[in-house]
Amino acid sequence: MRVQADKRAVWRPLLLGGAAVLWLVAAGKAWGVTDTGAAPSCEHLAAQAAARHGLPPGLIKAVALTETGRTVDGQYRAWPWAINVAGQGHYPDSKAEALARLHELRARDMRSFDVGCMQINYRWHGQEFDSLEAMLDPATNTDYAARYLAQLQKREGSWDAAIRRYHSSDRDRGASYLARVRSHMDRIARAGQAQTAVTPQPKAATPMARVALIGRGTIPRDRRFSTQAPLVRLAPADVDQTPGSTRLPEGRLPKRIDPEGHGMRLGRTTASGARLDRLR
Repeated sequence: MRVQADKRAVWRPLLLGGAAVLWLVAAGKAWGVTDTGAAPSCEHLAAQAAARHGLPPGLIKAVALTETGRTVDGQYRAWPWAINVAGQGHYPDSKAEALARLHELRARDMRSFDVGCMQINYRWHGQEFDSLEAMLDPATNTDYAARYLAQLQKREGSWDAAIRRYHSSDRDRGASYLARVRSHMDRIARAGQAQTAVTPQPKAATPMARVALIGRGTIPRDRRFSTQAPLVRLAPADVDQTPGSTRLPEGRLPKRIDPEGHGMRLGRTTASGARLDRLR
């Protein structure tokens, strides 16, 4: 029994460690984290939230890119761990680093800062979340922003007004923000069109393709220009001859004919006295 107990003592921490690893993997996938440790996709989660709350396609993705867009591995994307303090953006590399900064801000009794994918302001919306960690969570953050934009649209009467108000109640600042969001929406739309698969149309048959089809019953054979006997055969005596002359040796030209029907030599005049070999 003691040996069996020793075996259990050896395997217990391994089993517990394996369970912990599996839990972390499952939690990571729920957050949208890949197996390589990449950050969650704000755009993917925002698109899901937009579908739930009836937002136009591309709108919330454009807002996310306007709020926290940065270039990562050559790709421009929204960053889930972004924090903005007094107009200064910060991009921590990890959730842990972002949470540490948020707790530091609260320890300094600061309240006006923006959090996460959609830059939700803690001062005005912090009470809607259970904790700073919940506010930073990309899925929760994007869902709250989608619901808030839908509410603003109903209150303001249009999506443009909702976007302006999402950023600021100041008219000029809101208009500038709307212009940036629209710019991102245009790029998103162009990218979507470029990626849309177009069904290739059948190409017109090339001349060679048409030749290959001849004789197969698809295109009737056109014999007008095929090699065959000429319709009118010319007698050898009719070639390169003038009336009343014999067949010319190779390289000789026929005599010219004057207006009266007579053969001419150079320098000869017609009945009218005009020289026909040159003009004067």
